[in-house]
Amino acid sequence: MNSRLRPFLAFVLSLLAFGEARAGGFEPNHLFVSSSLGRVFEFEPGGEFVRSIQVAPFGSGLRGLVFGTDGRLYVADMDGDAVYAVDADGTSQLMWDASDGLNDPVGLSLGARGSLGVVSRGTASFVEFSSLFPHSPPHATTPIPSNASDAVLDATGELVVTSNLPAAVRRLHRSGAVVFSDLSSLGTAGGLGSWYGFPVTTDYAAGEVFLMSPTGLGSPLSHPQIVGPWGIAGSPTGNLAVACFDGDRVVELAPDNTVVRVFEHPDLVEPSHVAYAPFRFDLKVKTSGFLNGNTPTKSKDANALLQYAPGSGALLLTSDAIPSGLSFSTGDRTLVLRGSRFVPNGKTPVFCGAIHRTDDPIAGRVMARLELLTKTDSTGAMVVKKVKGTIEMAGPLGAYRAKVKTKK
Repeated sequence: MNSRLRPFLAFVLSLLAFGEARAGGFEPNHLFVSSSLGRVFEFEPGGEFVRSIQVAPFGSGLRGLVFGTDGRLYVADMDGDAVYAVDADGTSQLMWDASDGLNDPVGLSLGARGSLGVVSRGTASFVEFSSLFPHSPPHATTPIPSNASDAVLDATGELVVTSNLPAAVRRLHRSGAVVFSDLSSLGTAGGLGSWYGFPVTTDYAAGEVFLMSPTGLGSPLSHPQIVGPWGIAGSPTGNLAVACFDGDRVVELAPDNTVVRVFEHPDLVEPSHVAYAPFRFDLKVKTSGFLNGNTPTKSKDANALLQYAPGSGALLLTSDAIPSGLSFSTGDRTLVLRGSRFVPNGKTPVFCGAIHRTDDPIAGRVMARLELLTKTDSTGAMVVKKVKGTIEMAGPLGAYRAKVKTKK
């Protein structure tokens, strides 16, 4: 097979995945909350406290949270100019700090290809690391406002950034050019999250939550229990988990402005950001397609890992069927799809997929449709049991398919 053309195998996939989520690691659907005492707090989806993890020195102001492609929880330490990786057993490891160019890291997000993105406010940049090893060099840097609060990639792969002085929400192109800017709707722009593929943000001063469309902010959500909201994330129950920095609690808010539950603990002080642990499935891959319109190509028995957190809208696929260094300038083997919300279809919610970065000359158009066989637990949270569906790509050099199933 022509090695220049193999990367496209990663972009057009028809999925057929069965089985339970992989054993070990973090418990899927558990909520993780960063705080201002150097600790991360873990809760069950129903609100029961599980444990606190001392990630950084006592008193450190922890901020952004994200689960990486390796299944570990990454935590930004604003006061220590550092990012830590936390394993499921609670051990933490320093990954990057000021010696790697970080200054005042306040937010974390998955990058366009599964890399780890850091909002380095002190250097006015969104720094992406594709290699998840201590002190590995960044592979990409996007300029952002110097007073940025947080950042997240939207369904098109463009970067959405909140900032203050003045309060603003901006959608940035890869070059840093502003695609959309709203300077009038927020009093104090807070954190950013994802709800079924749509960016969501908070107004710290007004105590409000906003859903975002491609052209701006929607109508605000609010409740008296939401005080000083900052971080936010889509929950596996279809609601929004809002970290109330001034209220020392996390509120699960429904789209109709009702409070579903509250996550609290006596030691939870100034909660900043929230993240739900994803489901992870081990897969086997068989691919087929055509290169240059007529040259057939196949790949058998490759391996893959599928990672999905209900409520976020981001599906992550890592596979050794993706040749390193060819499809992505970063050299990774990960594809991240950010799509629309689940639409009930009997007992099989449907995930309608995403379009990849328009400034990627190789990727072209990526579409996904996944039927997830699920159940609902006693808290109303979605539990993923089986997956089947399609992910397809049509690019300038060909179109591809792959069958994927969970390892037995």
